[in-house]
Amino acid sequence: MKKRYSGRLKVFAGLEFGDPLTDENYPYQEIYEMDGLDCILGSIHSTPICKKYFFDNPYGDNLLDIAKQGDIAFVKEIICVYYREYLNLCENANVDIVTHLTFPFRYTNGNLGYGLDISEYDKSIEKILKTIIKTGKTLEVNTSGFPMGWHEFMPNERILTMYYEFGGRNVSLGSDAHKTENLGVAFDEAGEMLKKIGFTHGSYYENRQRKTYLL
Repeated sequence: MKKRYSGRLKVFAGLEFGDPLTDENYPYQEIYEMDGLDCILGSIHSTPICKKYFFDNPYGDNLLDIAKQGDIAFVKEIICVYYREYLNLCENANVDIVTHLTFPFRYTNGNLGYGLDISEYDKSIEKILKTIIKTGKTLEVNTSGFPMGWHEFMPNERILTMYYEFGGRNVSLGSDAHKTENLGVAFDEAGEMLKKIGFTHGSYYENRQRKTYLL
C-alpha cells in the first residue's frame, strides 16, 4: 500500500498488541524486529484477564457475557483487575500508544446501559495517566462507541481533562473501525473536544517515532 499510494497518501504500518504482558509464550520480539513497522498499540481486553483471574467463574470468560448476567459486584471486581493490568501495560510494555482506557464501560454502559460510575476508579485512572506521561507513551482517544449509539469517547472528556492537568499532551485519535464505514468516525467531534480542553496537537508514529499534527 505504501508503494501503491506513494506521492498521494501516507500509509503507515501499525499493529495492536492485545494484552502483551499476559501471554508469555507469544513471540513478541520477532514482531518488534519487523521491518517497516511504524507504530505499536497496546491494549487490555476482557477475555485474557477473565481467564487469568476468574477462569472458574460461572458466566464465561468474556466481559460482555459476564455483564449480561447482571452480577454488578463481579463486573466491578473484573474492572479493578482490568485497571491493574492496564497500569502494568503502561509501566512495562514496549508500545507507543495505549488504547481505549475506559473499554469495559463500552460494554457495561454502552451495550447494556448499566450506568456504572467511572469516577469510582479515579484513583487507578490517575495513576495510569501519570504513568503514561512518565513513560512517554501516547494516550488514544477512541471513538468506537459512536457507531453503536454510545456517544462517549474512551476516555471521556473529564478523564482527558485530568490527563491534560497532569501535564499530558500526547494524544492520538483512533476509530477502532472493524468496518470500513466506521473509519475515522467522530474524529471532528473528538478534535473539537480536545481543543476545548487545551490540546493543540495530535500524535502519530513513523518508524516508531512520534510525529505531531495540528488539531
